[in-house]
Amino acid sequence: MIRQVQISDLWNIMRLYQVNGSTMMPDELFTDYERLKEAFLNPSSYWLLSESDDKIVCLFALLIDADLGLSKLSRIMIDPNIADITEFVSYSLKSLLDHIREEFPTLELVYTTTFTLPMAFQKMTLKHSFKVLGVFPNAQGVDEYNLNGMSVAYLKESGLQQRDQNLRIHPTTQPFFDLAKKNVCLPDLPAIENPKIEKHLSPIFCELPIMEAIYAPEFVKRRFELLKANRSQIVNFYPFYWPNCVVTDPTGKVEIFLRVIEKTRFAAIIGEHIRIPVDPVQMFHSVFTILRRRNINYVELINDAGDVEGSDAIIRSGFTPCGYIPAFKKQGERRRDYVIYGKAFEFFCRLDLDIIPKEYLEFYKQYLKQEQRNYFKGLNFELNWVNPTSTNEADQYKNET
Repeated sequence: MIRQVQISDLWNIMRLYQVNGSTMMPDELFTDYERLKEAFLNPSSYWLLSESDDKIVCLFALLIDADLGLSKLSRIMIDPNIADITEFVSYSLKSLLDHIREEFPTLELVYTTTFTLPMAFQKMTLKHSFKVLGVFPNAQGVDEYNLNGMSVAYLKESGLQQRDQNLRIHPTTQPFFDLAKKNVCLPDLPAIENPKIEKHLSPIFCELPIMEAIYAPEFVKRRFELLKANRSQIVNFYPFYWPNCVVTDPTGKVEIFLRVIEKTRFAAIIGEHIRIPVDPVQMFHSVFTILRRRNINYVELINDAGDVEGSDAIIRSGFTPCGYIPAFKKQGERRRDYVIYGKAFEFFCRLDLDIIPKEYLEFYKQYLKQEQRNYFKGLNFELNWVNPTSTNEADQYKNET
């Protein structure tokens, strides 16, 4: 039986973690009551638990934006003493989806990432209408793998039916759309053959000013909130993340808001507020330089799939597509598709492909086909993937020069 968590449950949730240990993942949140309380009281939080013999045995932590029709399953904690964890999680996930459908009728989709959810749990979600729609290569998740990913469940048919299909996409993102199309049964979308913007349509760029980073979480969050409240144009969209860093110039005419997590060497570009015409490629390169000095290894952003000009600038700056999320953002009466882009500053280590879900591999292959440009510039190199001839997933690829 699933019920909503009350604040009086928090000590017992901490006890579940500290006495029995959390299944498959460490989580410092459950060792600090004040932090746990703050997370629980977050207006976007919605936590559910299940009990057995008056003891908490399972916790689901969600983030919900009912206005946008989005939800993220951010944490699962289970008593490891349960006899059949796999069967229990399977039953609990089904109950969870039924519950949020009933409690939040405006929700269209729920997603998970292995930045906060162990891959073993995410694999279980794939048995309950969740589909893999992207990967995060070279980004460290809670399992400390360097390949992580995203799974999405569409709670109602109307979510995909509300997709804005009147768009054309960048050809570099086409392979990722094709994988998403196969996974969630979408109609075709045309790609623009030549996405480069004609010179006479391109803006005359100002010289990019000196850019600096301000790491001041409360100040940056307040600035970001004020800009949104004043209906200033904040480019980009990144649900459930608030910035804790801004890269800006001395006059504040260029502001790039980021969420930086130094522990995992991760950064996400949350939004941009730009009041002078600057070359976006130079702007992103400036951000990369600043982040590399902070020992950040992986930068991520998401962008509207139909924004071909913006996508082209993102790709030319060195980002590589790694996922495609249909009907991700609500915009009026329609929902817009979004593309996930990643930029890794370090070369890949050889991954243990035996532990990676097969559903990840197709996205991983497409990512590497695009990413090879950052490894072998000027060389006649092509990465080909062949059909497996053995049960070992590592035999699925070869390099030809």
